[in-house]
Amino acid sequence: MLAGCLDRNGGQIDPTAAEASAGGSSSSGTTFPGIMTTTVDPGGSDGDSGSTGDPTPAPCGNGKIDVPEQCDEGDANGDDRTCTASCRWNICGDGLIETGDEVCDDGKGKNGTYGHCGKYCKDFSPHCGDGTLQAADGEVCDDPELMYGCLPDCTQATSCLDIRTGWGDAAETGLYSIRRLDRQLTVWCDMQADGGGYTF
Repeated sequence: MLAGCLDRNGGQIDPTAAEASAGGSSSSGTTFPGIMTTTVDPGGSDGDSGSTGDPTPAPCGNGKIDVPEQCDEGDANGDDRTCTASCRWNICGDGLIETGDEVCDDGKGKNGTYGHCGKYCKDFSPHCGDGTLQAADGEVCDDPELMYGCLPDCTQATSCLDIRTGWGDAAETGLYSIRRLDRQLTVWCDMQADGGGYTF
C-alpha cells in the first residue's frame, strides 16, 4: 500500500527503469522511481575468504610417503628403479623394466605369451629367433644359420632376393637352401652383383 502511495505508477514497475547489468556484480535489482531499494547477494562475497578445499598433496619425490603413494625414495625414484617416478612400486607387469631385477616387461596381459616377455620378467617367452620351432604359433622355420634360408620372421625364403632383403649385408654370396614349389632346393646366391639377390 505504501509503495502505491509513493510511486507515481501506483506500485507498477516503471517500464523506463533500467535493469541491472548481467555482469559479475554481486548486487542486482530494478530501480523504482521515488523508492530507495537495496538488494543483497545472499551468497555473500568470496573475494577475501579463505580456501576450504582439501590441501594440495605433497609432491612425489620429496622422500616421504604421502597418500596415495606406495613408496618415495626422493631423488632415487625412477621408472627403472625400485620406486617409480610416480611413487609406485616397480613390479612385473607394469610395463617398466627395473634395472638389475627385470630383463623385460611388456605389461600385464602380454607377459608370458608368445613373442613377449616371460611371465616373471626374468626371461623371454618362446619367440621367433630363439632357435626352437613353434609351429603352433605360425613359425615355418627357426634357424639362426642363414644358409638354411630361414628369414627373420621365421618364414622360409623362396629366392636369394628374399634372403638378401631379410638379412641385408649379413647374407654373403654362397650356397643357401630355399623352398620353391613345395621343394627344398640348394642354390647358389650372388649377393654382390647389382645389389645382390641373384638365384642360380
